[in-house]
Amino acid sequence: MTGPEIVDYINTHQSYFKAKYRPGVEEFVKARIMKEKYLDDPLAKLSEPKEALGDEPIPTR
Repeated sequence: MTGPEIVDYINTHQSYFKAKYRPGVEEFVKARIMKEKYLDDPLAKLSEPKEALGDEPIPTR
């Protein structure tokens, strides 16, 4: 859950305070916690191999 849906969840499951959603806060906090180079998804940078590996038949003994 992210954004407004997590705020609604918090407000329905606790009564100590009232949470408010502010759109710009998530990016602000994320920028303060991590360096920008670590925010990218590392799996998105992976590329497929140009040719399949292991296409040769298994040798018999």
